[in-house]
Amino acid sequence: MESSPSPFLVQDEADIAWPIVGLLTPSNQAACRAFSGVVDFLLLHSQNEGLRRHQSHIVLHNRSKLPLRSLLAAQPASNIASPSTSFSSQATQIDDPSDDPMANELWSGSYVFSIQSPPRIPQVGWIAGYGPILVRDTPSNLPELLLSAGTSARDHVGLHSKHAAFNFDKLLATFACKALRNSDAHVRIASQQVSRDSGFQILVCDQVLSFAGLDYRFRFTPDANSDITRNSVKSYIATQIDASAVVSSGAATPSEHDIIIAGWRLLNGVKKGATAAVIAAVHIKDNTRAAAKKLQIKPSDETARIARLITMRQALHNLHHDSNSQYISTLREVIANPHNSNEKYYIFVPFVSADLEDYIRMWKASPTRPPHDDLVLIFAQLMQGLTALHAAGFLHGDLKPLNLGLVKVSPPQLAILDIDDVQDIREATDKNSCVACTPGYLGTPGFLAPERECEGGKYGLPSDIWAAGCVGLRLFDDQHLHKPLNPYRTPSRLSDAAITSEKADYQRVLASLKDRSDGGNSVYDLLASMLNLDWRRRPTASQALDHPAMRRALERSLAGGKRKAR
Repeated sequence: MESSPSPFLVQDEADIAWPIVGLLTPSNQAACRAFSGVVDFLLLHSQNEGLRRHQSHIVLHNRSKLPLRSLLAAQPASNIASPSTSFSSQATQIDDPSDDPMANELWSGSYVFSIQSPPRIPQVGWIAGYGPILVRDTPSNLPELLLSAGTSARDHVGLHSKHAAFNFDKLLATFACKALRNSDAHVRIASQQVSRDSGFQILVCDQVLSFAGLDYRFRFTPDANSDITRNSVKSYIATQIDASAVVSSGAATPSEHDIIIAGWRLLNGVKKGATAAVIAAVHIKDNTRAAAKKLQIKPSDETARIARLITMRQALHNLHHDSNSQYISTLREVIANPHNSNEKYYIFVPFVSADLEDYIRMWKASPTRPPHDDLVLIFAQLMQGLTALHAAGFLHGDLKPLNLGLVKVSPPQLAILDIDDVQDIREATDKNSCVACTPGYLGTPGFLAPERECEGGKYGLPSDIWAAGCVGLRLFDDQHLHKPLNPYRTPSRLSDAAITSEKADYQRVLASLKDRSDGGNSVYDLLASMLNLDWRRRPTASQALDHPAMRRALERSLAGGKRKAR
């Protein structure tokens, strides 16, 4: 085994500038070889003062080289295919052990993200890429994270010198990564490609990333969740990063294409749906972050929509004693483009830059799941928001992961979105059965309560409870009920065999939940009651909050908040 000829790079994690927020570790053959090549390059030029700063971004796990097969065997198993398996033959060529038997002896280690070793340009973040082509290249122009050091395109496996950037996301209190080149840059999370105009939040503690043909595992360190580190990150963002320039999929950097309307700076687009485009917005005076929703609706419908939103905001305000209303996105104001009166933006707060579907998809692509307590807390906050919405006299009608946002991830904080289509049922005599059913219209298949699919029938608040139960089933078990069609629709579009199969699946799911009820104490017991076919036997939102699993989650959250206050 070759030993390091210099202490230049040989470090333990404990020796790296603390606090360490995260580590990026090679996880396929190409990345392991590229990392070892970078270490060899830096060791060879250890007297180059310009290169010394890169020491702070490297930590070696071993003080001598190890066989490649040993490094790969030490990698924890992943529950997904390698993101770069479909990239190109470049990675395959490098991954062939017969290329160079001597290269089987490699350095192993990680790239380190530490606040004490900040990027040269905090607004951009830690840049990852290849370099240098020649030793005389200016070290100050090199990326902070040298993913590859060599002289041929083959060595760089499709990398660019400035391939991607990592930075703190102010709004979600986590890390984000953004592609710095067009689609040929191949930045992926799991199998999903990330474009230059958007990034992705690293929402789980252990996530597989890919840059061209190189795969890595990003993991937050235990220190990343400590109060000291969180405070350090907040201080770093406040003093080093212009708040409007954080690399984020939800809050894009200001550009010449931004427009200012009524005191709001409208940034690049976040997401587009069937009836709306959501744009990140920042208030120029108080720096409030919000979501500006540009709706594609008929002018004749707009007046009623605005009136309903204002009415709901006032109804929620009247529940000022009810802290549950903080888990609902609400309308702050409506602004119009002075140059086009038909172009209106609905400003909603709080701002969220990731929805629950993003969160679930990320941890599905991760080797590890988020802590179960975090998932239970997210679900408890959903029930808190739903309790406030129902108490104010409104039915959401389309609860699903895409309509639930994360204000922040650590600790998690959820907000119910898409409230501009809620139904006002304050005047209804029976709020449990007051809205005419419209099978095939409104809502989302897979989250529709059985009673909503009965032609000529009526539904009400219990239908939101069913939908919330379906969200919980997706959150905890990654399962869908009755997708795409509900077997309870009348008249049915399914065959008798399909109906029988769907109903059997429901019974199987229900039995699985009841098997894990833990004597009525687990969240699975609550889900089973929320997914009762008879809406009369489902709990109300406030009754769900009183379930032992919900009480424990909220008590833990409250206890954690009190500890921080000290």
